[in-house]
Amino acid sequence: MEYHLRKAFNITQTIVEIIEPANSNGPVLAAFLLTTKKYDDLTYNLVNKPSAEFHNQVLLAETQLRSSLPRFMIPDLFIPLKRIPLTHSGKIDRRALREWATGTTRNDLESYGNIAVPKTSPTTAVEKTLHRIWTRLLALEPESVGIVCKNLYISILLIF
Repeated sequence: MEYHLRKAFNITQTIVEIIEPANSNGPVLAAFLLTTKKYDDLTYNLVNKPSAEFHNQVLLAETQLRSSLPRFMIPDLFIPLKRIPLTHSGKIDRRALREWATGTTRNDLESYGNIAVPKTSPTTAVEKTLHRIWTRLLALEPESVGIVCKNLYISILLIF
């Protein structure tokens, strides 16, 4: 999976990790991508804010990933890193990445997903009923979920 991500983004450092955001109902597959070459950043910030250019790269990369990976192996989130966290022994500190995600809410993490999919409100009676059921079941704000949504847990709404 990381090989395909490096190839799609044309970068050398990727980390794929299953994370569980704060106030979440379950784990999410996330790709952490080193977007700058700075390892000696004086601040402890690990993550860059995603730019419009980064989101465009994500769109292109997802298209490429769909042709080479099954859907369940394509990350739901693409998180740009300023630097790779390392342990004292020089290995990648995956726990630091999981801890960062645990301290970040699901709503905050949405900005690291694919923003190109617009949220469309349900229009038919069936769509409204399914929307109400799924937002209650997943404990999500109703306005945060559209009938077309990239989120893996909500994609079942597309069936109807």
